Amino acid sequence: MSRAVDLTAAAARFTERRLRVRPVDQSWQERAWAFYDNVPEVRFAAQWVANAMSGARLVAGRRAEDGTIEPAPDGHRATELVTGIAGGPEGQAQLLGDFGPHLVVAGEGWIVIRPSIAQGHVSGEEWRVLSVAEVTQQGGKLVAEIDGIPVTIPAHDPDQPTDSAAPVAIRVWEPHPRRHLEADSPVRSSLGLLEELHLLNAAVAAIARSRLTGRGVLLVPKGARFPTSPAQGDAEDDLLEVFMQVAETAYKEP
Repeated sequence: MSRAVDLTAAAARFTERRLRVRPVDQSWQERAWAFYDNVPEVRFAAQWVANAMSGARLVAGRRAEDGTIEPAPDGHRATELVTGIAGGPEGQAQLLGDFGPHLVVAGEGWIVIRPSIAQGHVSGEEWRVLSVAEVTQQGGKLVAEIDGIPVTIPAHDPDQPTDSAAPVAIRVWEPHPRRHLEADSPVRSSLGLLEELHLLNAAVAAIARSRLTGRGVLLVPKGARFPTSPAQGDAEDDLLEVFMQVAETAYKEP
């Protein structure tokens, strides 16, 4: 039997102390998501990881000296907490699958937990995966965009009592070796090659669509005349204008 492969990432809850950390430059993530939208290979890789992660099973346990995992017994507090994540195994599979593309493309994402309030009491929780573009920091709080609605998430203060009715934001990311707080991803190291691939595809498309590019040289005898169009009136024929009309017609009706 093959040994299970470990998938590791860093995770941290949004707290008061993290407000004082100097933000890192993650502008490359916009380019990475653009390639996810436009390059099929990037989307395929992200979806492959998502499918693999959705098949994982979350268990509470501890690693033994021989490297195996010893599951916590039923009724243990850790087992109860893990079982309740995202409402159970089905919700956990959806949660892990949704997070797969974020680790491949941007290298980070957010998990937002919103308590459900019924008759003044917490009746459940809603777990959502959001991208870095959907969560912004405004002053001493986060604002998450969920289904088009802004949701304010206060910073958690570990020295103060916990508000069970307040939403929670957890940042999950693949740490960069050079700086732990900075996210890293497979797409980040491929941005240069992906840009070249995008330009080559654009060049091929331009050549395929154009009837004037790369078609050789047309020799025209001196004194040759082309029919004039009604718009030209009595003006002399224009060879370039005729070429442009032919090319435009061929582009619209290949």
